Amino acid sequence: MPKAVLSANIREAVMHRANHCCEYCQSQDKYSPNTFTIDHIQPEDFGGTNEPVNLAYACFLCNRLKSNKTTGFDPITQSHVPLFNPRIHVWSQHFFWNEDFMLVISGLLQQVEAP
Repeated sequence: MPKAVLSANIREAVMHRANHCCEYCQSQDKYSPNTFTIDHIQPEDFGGTNEPVNLAYACFLCNRLKSNKTTGFDPITQSHVPLFNPRIHVWSQHFFWNEDFMLVISGLLQQVEAP
């Protein structure tokens, strides 16, 4: 079955809700050489809908890296864990930018590596 095309109104609402920033890395779309996309947090392949609650504004790289995954392997716990979900997680409780704003760092990684 072909995937539904999102309406311009839904696309605009998702962009506006995200304040024109990637909801995964917080990069601003105005500084990106690539067009941002609308990502399905729960992929359509796994029953995700086109409802705004399941959509996230994403930069090209975050969308490409996330792909249709909902979990990732955590080498610390040696288990699969849910990926960041911008509808239920708070970005600043999971990530932060480095001093020159060139790299997003996992807050968990910082906690684990701290002496």
